[in-house]
Formats: sequence, structure tokens, C-alpha cells
Amino acid sequence: MIGSAFNDQITGDLDINHLIGGEGSDTLDGGAGADTLDGGAGDDVYIDPFGDTVIDVSGFDTIRTSRNFTLAEGLAIENLVALNPAGSAGLHLIGNSLDNTLIGTRGADHLDGRGGRDVLIGGLGDDSYVLDSADDAVKEVGSGGFDTVLVSTSYALSADAEIELLSLQDPTSKASFNLSGSSSANAITGGAGNDVIKGYNGDDVLKAGSDFDQVYGGAGNDTIFGGSGTDRLYGEGGRDIFVFDASPLKVNIDRIYKYNPKEDTIWLDNDVFAKLGKGSFTAPKKAKSGMFVKGVKAKDSSDRIIYDDKTGSLYFDRDGTGSAAKVKIAILEKKLKLTYHDFFVV
Repeated sequence: MIGSAFNDQITGDLDINHLIGGEGSDTLDGGAGADTLDGGAGDDVYIDPFGDTVIDVSGFDTIRTSRNFTLAEGLAIENLVALNPAGSAGLHLIGNSLDNTLIGTRGADHLDGRGGRDVLIGGLGDDSYVLDSADDAVKEVGSGGFDTVLVSTSYALSADAEIELLSLQDPTSKASFNLSGSSSANAITGGAGNDVIKGYNGDDVLKAGSDFDQVYGGAGNDTIFGGSGTDRLYGEGGRDIFVFDASPLKVNIDRIYKYNPKEDTIWLDNDVFAKLGKGSFTAPKKAKSGMFVKGVKAKDSSDRIIYDDKTGSLYFDRDGTGSAAKVKIAILEKKLKLTYHDFFVV
């Protein structure tokens, strides 16, 4: 079947068809057989070409699919789009090295642009996006679902991106990444390298990895995890929470900047810091008044948290005036008006 110089719509049958679109912007649907679809010149559309051979050397072309689909390398197709964008069944759509646009459904889609400067568009479901370039763009149609962006490069979400999780494809990577959030609430997680993690205006959960990281909370009420490396943590605006859930070691002493005792708090994980009492992340418990002391050492057996306001050093002492030595866990600014109200057990 051969089309004209106009915009043709050509549909095959159950046999093996050879459809040629011609010069216009054509729509080719081969049907059930192992067909050959040749759009020719123009911006062509191919419908569900499973088992078909697609020939297209020009134009800005699209495959519309009802099933999971991967664009083959060497195939000159730019767009990969769900045949039924309003459908609830999610799709796995994978691009090639061209600049692709991938458009999913209202279900839980997995969109991976591969090479090129790609645009990935999800819907209302719990979508996941895989990005390998800082030039890739993610767009959400509607504000639904728990959406995840996985990157293998430094990446900044657009200010209006409604993405819940920004993380690395390989969290064990020792490469260094810059990861930045959007104006909505984001969870951002670093890896094993020297990462820079930045929240924005949302109430973010920011987790440093296992090396020397810099974490900036932004304007929201942020929760910042220092991780297991020696990190620099900046709460900035809002009521921020600094979480210590890694074993206190000399290579694991975080420095907290711009801590505001009137607004910010420090949470200590009782799985790591023993003898602090009960508490959990869902039900944090304020430290007892007798657990906190200012100075260079514990003054009685109940002291667990020691703040040296002359140096800014913060210590944990598991037995107060007992035989166990205090352990430095963080460095804050000097002469802060810290009290036991600043500390919670989780």
C-alpha cells in the first residue's frame, strides 16, 4: 500500500504488509502481521509496530505504543508515546541516543531516555524517570503519585517539578554529584562520593552519603541526615532537624552551620547513641533535662550530651562521669544558647 503526497492514514490487515506513506505526515498501522512500515518524508506516526520493520530517515516521527517499548539504536524516531495516555496500565518506555520525547499514561510508568537531550512526561501514577544528562527534562501532567528521578549525573529539578524522590542510579558510586530539589517537598539522597545536596523551598528530607558532603536545606522545614562521612550541614531558613544516626567516629564529625536554637533541633538515634531512652522517628521524645550539660565534660552520671560553647564541639557520653570517654559527634557555632530542649531521641 502506497500513500500520496498528502497526510495519509494507512492500515494493514492480518497479512504481511508493506506500507509506504509517501511525502506527507502519515499514520501507519500494519496490523497483526510482520509488516514493513516506511513513512517516507514528513512527520510520521507508527501505531504499535511490534514485530514490524520501521524505515524512516526524515521528519520528526512518533511511535504510539500500547505495550512496553524500546527505541532501537539507529532508528530515526524521536517520540515514543503511549497509545492511550489516559490508560491506567503503566508502561516501560525507553529511548535511544536521539533527543527523545517519552510520554506515559496515568498509571505507574518507567521512562528512560537513554542518550540525547530528552523530555520525559509522566502522568498521575507513581512514575520513575531515569536521566543520564543534566539537559534531560522531566514534566509531570497533574500532581499525582509518588514520583522518582534516578540520575547518573549532577542534576537540578526544575522549580515547579513535583518530584518526591531524587536519587542516584548507583548509590554506591564514588563520583561526586550536585543534586538540587524543587519548590515542592523532595527527598534527595547522595552516594559514596563528595556530593553537594540542595533543597529549595519545600520541606525536604536530605540525606548525605558516606563521604565528605555539603547539604543545604533551603527555605523549608527540612530534615537533614549527615550520613557516615564528615559533612557540612546548612539548615538555612525554616525549622530544621539535624539527624545523627551513624556511629560517632573521628571520620564522622559533621559541622552544622547557621543552627538556630529557637527553631532547629537535633535528633539522636538511640540505636547508635545508647542510654538515651525511648523514642522513634515517628514519635520523637525530647531529651530529659538532666541529660544535657554545657562545658568540657560530664558533671554527673546522668549527663549524656555535652556542648562546649567555647569551641562549638558537641559530645556524646554514654555513662556521664563513668569510665567511658566522651565522643565528639558534631561541631556547631560557638556560644549558642543550647538547652536540653534542642535534643530529641529517635
